[in-house]
Amino acid sequence: MIGLLALSMLLFSITRIMDIIDMVIDLPMNDTIIAAVIWSVSIILAIIFHRMSRITSPD
Repeated sequence: MIGLLALSMLLFSITRIMDIIDMVIDLPMNDTIIAAVIWSVSIILAIIFHRMSRITSPD
């Protein structure tokens, strides 16, 4: 679970770097790639938070 969290944070950081590069150099398809990665990060984080809530919630 920690590995997935680290992966999602790495992917999020990559999208921020791609946004900065996009402000300087206009790359084709960059916005589409960023949107796809952000959707992936959102799905991964939803899975992680769901697993964490199952582990930490009292029964």
